[in-house]
Amino acid sequence: MAKSSMNRNETTPQARQAAQQSSSSAASKKSSAAMPSMQALLEMYGKNHIVKLSPFIKKRMFRTFPGVPDNLTLGWAQLPKQRGSAFTLGIFIDDRRMIPLARADARGRVFLGYDPYMDTHDVEPAFAFVKDHDGHMPDSDRFNSHLPKKHQLKHFGKQHNNDQQIDLQQVEQLGLHVPEQNADSNDSKHNQHKKKSAKQPVSRAVVVGNMVGRDNDGRMIWLASWLKSSNRYSLEQVRTPLPQSMRTNLEYRDAIAIAFFATYMVPQTLGLLIGFGSGNIFRRLGREAPLGAARRSVEDTMNAKAKGLRVSGLERFFADLMEEADVLEPVNGLEAEHGAEPLSLVSSPLSDTYALYWSKGLSFDAALSALQFEGAINRFSLVSSWLEHNDVMGSQPIEDTVTREQAAMIDQALIRNPALLALGAPSRLGRLSAMQHAYVDLLREDGFLAINDLIKLANRVTCEYAQADSGKAAKVKAAQKAQQKSELKNAELKRTELKHTDLQNAESVNAGSANADNATQQTSASKLDMKKLGAAAGSEWVYRRALATMQRKLRLPFRFDTEFRVNLKEGRVGVAVTQAGPALMPKSEYDAKRDAWRTLDDTERAEHSVDYNLRVALILAALAFGADETIEEVDLRIDSIGLEEAISEQNTAIEAMVSDALNTFERMQQTPDSKTPSKHVTPSAPESKTHITTSSEDQMSKTDDLLNQSDVDSEFERLMQGADIDEVMFNEQFAAQNNDKSSEPMNAIESQIEQLMGSSNSDDPMSGLQRPPAMQPLVSVTFTRERFLKRMAEVGLADPRTTMRMFDAKLETKPGVGFVPTVPPFSLQDERFGPDSAQQPPEEHNKQLDAATADVLGTADTFGLAINREDLLAFAMQTFQQMSQDETLDAATRAQRASELINRINDPELYTMASSIASALIDGQDLQGMSMHWTNELNEARNATRDMLFSGRFEEAIEQQEQIIADFDRRFHGPVPSTADLQHDAESEHPLNTLPNNEYVPRYFNSYAERVVYNKLYATAGERLVLVPDALVYMHLEQAELLSQLGRTDAAMRHLNQVVAYAPAFAQGHLRLAMQMRRMEDWGSVKAVALNALRVSLDRDAASAAYHQLAYAAWMRDEFELAIGCYVLSTALQPANPLRAEEMRELVERMQAQCMPMPTSIVDVARVLTKAGVPMWPGDEIANIVGPAARATVDHGMFVPGRTLAVAHARIAEARGQLLPTTEPIQMQFIRSLTV
Repeated sequence: MAKSSMNRNETTPQARQAAQQSSSSAASKKSSAAMPSMQALLEMYGKNHIVKLSPFIKKRMFRTFPGVPDNLTLGWAQLPKQRGSAFTLGIFIDDRRMIPLARADARGRVFLGYDPYMDTHDVEPAFAFVKDHDGHMPDSDRFNSHLPKKHQLKHFGKQHNNDQQIDLQQVEQLGLHVPEQNADSNDSKHNQHKKKSAKQPVSRAVVVGNMVGRDNDGRMIWLASWLKSSNRYSLEQVRTPLPQSMRTNLEYRDAIAIAFFATYMVPQTLGLLIGFGSGNIFRRLGREAPLGAARRSVEDTMNAKAKGLRVSGLERFFADLMEEADVLEPVNGLEAEHGAEPLSLVSSPLSDTYALYWSKGLSFDAALSALQFEGAINRFSLVSSWLEHNDVMGSQPIEDTVTREQAAMIDQALIRNPALLALGAPSRLGRLSAMQHAYVDLLREDGFLAINDLIKLANRVTCEYAQADSGKAAKVKAAQKAQQKSELKNAELKRTELKHTDLQNAESVNAGSANADNATQQTSASKLDMKKLGAAAGSEWVYRRALATMQRKLRLPFRFDTEFRVNLKEGRVGVAVTQAGPALMPKSEYDAKRDAWRTLDDTERAEHSVDYNLRVALILAALAFGADETIEEVDLRIDSIGLEEAISEQNTAIEAMVSDALNTFERMQQTPDSKTPSKHVTPSAPESKTHITTSSEDQMSKTDDLLNQSDVDSEFERLMQGADIDEVMFNEQFAAQNNDKSSEPMNAIESQIEQLMGSSNSDDPMSGLQRPPAMQPLVSVTFTRERFLKRMAEVGLADPRTTMRMFDAKLETKPGVGFVPTVPPFSLQDERFGPDSAQQPPEEHNKQLDAATADVLGTADTFGLAINREDLLAFAMQTFQQMSQDETLDAATRAQRASELINRINDPELYTMASSIASALIDGQDLQGMSMHWTNELNEARNATRDMLFSGRFEEAIEQQEQIIADFDRRFHGPVPSTADLQHDAESEHPLNTLPNNEYVPRYFNSYAERVVYNKLYATAGERLVLVPDALVYMHLEQAELLSQLGRTDAAMRHLNQVVAYAPAFAQGHLRLAMQMRRMEDWGSVKAVALNALRVSLDRDAASAAYHQLAYAAWMRDEFELAIGCYVLSTALQPANPLRAEEMRELVERMQAQCMPMPTSIVDVARVLTKAGVPMWPGDEIANIVGPAARATVDHGMFVPGRTLAVAHARIAEARGQLLPTTEPIQMQFIRSLTV
């Protein structure tokens, strides 16, 4: 629906002041009826609270105050007995009498009360000034205060009559700030001359703060903001309309008094104590259910306007957004049930975006409505951030002055150019983010070249990761600082040399000097850093973490998901991103030229969607190129999650069903042309097929439809849920495309499209309602570095469609629809998007490692990382088969290589087949008939004993399982043949496994991380490790549990000891043993085993369980301080464990009853544990093993073990405080880049 046109606010100070005075008068009239009269106040407070004032008391009376009746005078007075700078706020009856309402102190706090001399020591303030940050802002009418002339500097960095420059240090000491001069090299000579001749404003040192007040629930809420400069205050974002004389250039007592009355007392009297503008909206969104919060925020806006209070243009724009999202009226599927809304709103600390989640399935329409609602919230948040950015920069408009139309124009600009806030801007806290664009006036400029800032930023982010991982951060920082000083000095020398030369050239050098710091950080510093980092540059680990960080920090208005794959060696990156469809685009916009609002039709929204998604794709490509200078190609895809398409298909299906039903009904009403009815007359068949069913068949059909729809909902729920903020689960469906070896590629493509579009041969009209959303490829393009960077430098994001056509993008659009599906020429699963053999597990290939990597991983080859015996043997048999078919190898070479491989794998079953394998290789026979059977034999025996247990034959099952376990234990503890033994004649009558030699070292590993830990902590030089079947370890654990339950503790202990012997790096094995020893009350052994478990723990759960066993054992040994310390750590690592918390509570009560000392801080806990020889988890030992191993495996293209090690590294780093929990999405994005 088109919105009514509204005139813009005047921009001159006089016009604004006149408007505010007019609104103040109106507010006073509206609120007169609501405010109590003077007589009512006298009756309320009366003689008991009136304070008489002497003529010499300092006071200030505001005889006219907006929002207050004319017969009521507010003000402050500083009474004689009030200590320090305290003063009283109240109502003046006349010049000599006042009624106290509150007491204010020198710390910006206001306490409600009638006693002007109250003791405020234990009293909570009702209102307060709170400092936010220090900063600098250009002088403007926001301050309206005059600085002494000696402090007014108009030409920073310019030459004065004495040819001496102003001492910049003295300027800073005066509380002023010298703004940097940023001369744009692309400006025309006219603009440059204009900039030189224009007077630069004075930049003030300011303190920025907030006003907070206590609401009816007793919570402090944000109300407004204030500025302080030159010991004078300015009040901003105040609900009560104040004239400029009551907002700017205020001394402290006036500022506190006016702020208290205008932001707290007047709104509270009117029953509307809320913050101004976005502050109130964000407060509600943060505390309340999202749908209700949005509606109540809009209601607050309407009430404030009705009661004569100020309403910001951003608030009005928020109401427009909520109306566009259709959430002001009941939304089917999203309304609260029994007081609980299905949606919950969470904010991402990484990207500052908001996301809606739902705990149960939603219909497609409801899910789309939720995404539209989410997009509206994020659009509002982005506009708010840009206004805060203006506030920090000292630019206009800010939220205090922005109009509804200006807010809409900013929103349109940020959708048109998502690069402006893609990775943040200076926040209200005054902390500059890693990227800072040159200021862009979104009301007049597009800022399309800002994407080039992202390219520079991406390089800096990679450098930061490289520095942090290489341990050279301090060295590089020192080198960067030295280079910065050198460049500043050289620029100064050049300025002196060019002092009497051409003015334009001199100004160019001047501008270069002023921007030396920014240029050093963005360009030369990053190149310097990458050169100095040596091995850190070109690292798969560094690049992937940097790109994952930037992708997860992207701040965009609409939900998206993205993932990437990298082949750094070949300089290739693959990126995929989901689109924001036309349904999420704005429904209306403000036309500044016509000064009118207009509604957008479907075609325009589809065009906006196309342009927006193409620009997002260009941003992702820019980050990929910028993160490493060796990236020469970025292959990018835009896909659709299929939600809007599914809804459209459902609507089409419903229309077809309704049409069929109407046609059938009409035919039922028809009669034959003959006047005499005939039993044989049959009406013509309807255009669509119909099927008449019996009642039972019809009921079954309905049931099936319901089940099918349930399946659809559950599949869609899996698609939309379980994702992180900014994320919809990304599911590739085109991997089979690369494996298709059909001689008719067109048939394969057609089948892909058929599968992709969910086509069906069924004519059932219900089929359109039963298909879940399917991922659909829309755009595919390959960018090359040089052309891409040149294009971005020239036009940026100005013309994304032309940019895509320049790179021959596979892109098709349709009016009113936007993108239409295409057949992608590549998939992220293509092998070219990763290092060679990156997805092969260590069991499937054996490569020698360089010395540095071997030292980190504790093995000289990749077989030293293997954990799965079956995969290892399968690889061996496949290799033997390939050898037998390789005609380039002679028999002796085949036998030699086979013996080397058998000896390296060192498996007893493989040794039993060595003779047969050697004979086959020598004779050139096929090995297809050979297979390993020990694992199958073990699994069959395990299943048989389970059947006995389930049938109640316990003793028989136990005895048989004992025999099986003993048999296989003997097999994996037998003698090992040497390499020389393997080189015997293939016709030897002696089986190789009977030749005596060294003993096996049988081991079990649950993960690749455990294998690396074992290699570094437990492996001995020259040991002949052999992997045991997983099923053998499981049988030991099952048998131990069964025997323990039957009370046969000694027999159970034998099995658990064997598990620990097989898996010394398996924390759960140690913990199971500790639990069994706890049942036996062997507390010394419990402590020893728990310490072993703690040493190899790779996550919080295992470490928490180990500390729990240590705590209980220490308690039983009367080591109370150690016990309580271990309980503290156990509950800290795993808080949601009521059993441990209850045990700890009981121990604390006993220790208190005995007056025993207890550790009171983590420092005390660490002291107690260190004294007892118990380490703090995670310690340096495990961290120094897992972290370097994770990076080494990723950098060397071993992604299968790399994923496991990366997860373990992230868990340990988070526990050590090196990674914040908020970075988990970055870690997940990084790990996704390592997957197939």
